[in-house]
Amino acid sequence: MRTDFNSRETSVKLDSDDRKALSRRINSEVDENSRSSSSYYKGNADHMSGAVGDQLQIKRDQEQVLGKLDSGLTTLKEMARTIDDELEGQNKLLDDIDTQTDKAQSQMDQAIKQVEKLLGTSNSCQLCTIFSLVIILVIGE
Repeated sequence: MRTDFNSRETSVKLDSDDRKALSRRINSEVDENSRSSSSYYKGNADHMSGAVGDQLQIKRDQEQVLGKLDSGLTTLKEMARTIDDELEGQNKLLDDIDTQTDKAQSQMDQAIKQVEKLLGTSNSCQLCTIFSLVIILVIGE
């Protein structure tokens, strides 16, 4: 028996059995690691897909906020342009009023000078007339 135990065929058979056992042990460890790893990887993948979904939702929310902000800014820009147009129109009206006021003031100054001139002449004539009438009244009595 010793010869059978030490024979080459027996050594090859023992080596083959040892390799198979080692292979089974490695495969079982790999399966256990795979199971635990796969739950780890599955959990990690679930977390990552959830995080990606959250990021997409945040991005959509930000796009909605930016859209509303854009709309608000567009409205504000239109209002500013309307106010600017209104102010330009009012400035033109004020310039026209200023020009017309200056023109009216000039005409008023000329009219006052003419009235003063007329009153100045009238006063001396009136004084002469009153003085003449007083003399006639005094002589006629």
